[in-house]
Amino acid sequence: MLTVEGFYLVSKARQAEYFIILQDRSGPDGSRLYTVGFTNTKNADIKATFGSDYGDTDEAGIKRRYLSVAEYAAIFEKAPKKPE
Repeated sequence: MLTVEGFYLVSKARQAEYFIILQDRSGPDGSRLYTVGFTNTKNADIKATFGSDYGDTDEAGIKRRYLSVAEYAAIFEKAPKKPE
């Protein structure tokens, strides 16, 4: 969730409504490397928006999906305290 929170924060800073993981791989030292795309269009064409290197499915054949900044706000933003 920490990694997704980072994507969420970058999305907010870029004023993007959605983000999508375009590539997820291991670095030479065992670290994780991600390529993430940001857009304001929920169902943007991946190839047209981010380039022909990326398709509708990931390396495992799983369909990529856009993640909503608004939906993650409920998780990552602090809820206001209720008056006592």
